[in-house]
Amino acid sequence: MNSPGRFRIKGRDCCFRYPDNPAFTLQLPDFSLVFERVIGIYGLNASGKSTFGKLLSGILTPSVGELTVEFFDAVSHQPRRAEFKYLPQQPEELLLGLKIEEIVRRFHDDKSSSDFIQHLEYFGLPYASVRAAYGYELSAGQLRKVALAFGLSYSCDGIILDEPTQGLSAQICRRLEQLLTAGISDKALVLISHDFRLLARVCTDLIVFDEGRVVFTGTIGQVLLAAPLNDRVGLTKFRLLSESMSPLGSEVYESS
Repeated sequence: MNSPGRFRIKGRDCCFRYPDNPAFTLQLPDFSLVFERVIGIYGLNASGKSTFGKLLSGILTPSVGELTVEFFDAVSHQPRRAEFKYLPQQPEELLLGLKIEEIVRRFHDDKSSSDFIQHLEYFGLPYASVRAAYGYELSAGQLRKVALAFGLSYSCDGIILDEPTQGLSAQICRRLEQLLTAGISDKALVLISHDFRLLARVCTDLIVFDEGRVVFTGTIGQVLLAAPLNDRVGLTKFRLLSESMSPLGSEVYESS
């Protein structure tokens, strides 16, 4: 487990362009943000939030400049480069040809293996019932549970979850939310989602992307006070909801 501390995301003249999509550019010319354990990334489709996550994990490399994550130990206050892993929007595709017990053998240590089994149990999928099965033999819902358990158990400083509730039932969405808020995982979490309800429940701090640029950093409450920005990035209904008698936390997820 990481000792208590803080994480800092830094962008220095950072710019990224896809060779086959010259119309899109992600720009972080001078960016610095400190967070404790969980941070949300929000934006409309094609706003740059997934590209940002891939850059944080090292899957993508900036076309210009650099983007890094540092960890500051609470005792020594000395920074070191943090390792973050990226879990894509459809992570189950990586697991189709593997037996579930083979996934366990790929972990670096016994703790990761134990955590994986524990997280599977938490999602209502006993390890004993699937250990000998190949990924393609599981249902889509079971595969997603396995993929999420794998990501949350991997030995690293933090995990980047990209649209983790996509394709999950309302019940499993709730279980995932409870898992993230209960602090069962000792990793830092970067939660990328267009589902603001999920972000509002799990995260305190938020980064909002629009057209490849960061247009807001702050708390969930602060972003809901920014009416013009809400209109621009599709958050108006959530601002109105927060002003009504029904709190955000009472909303239920739509089944997908």
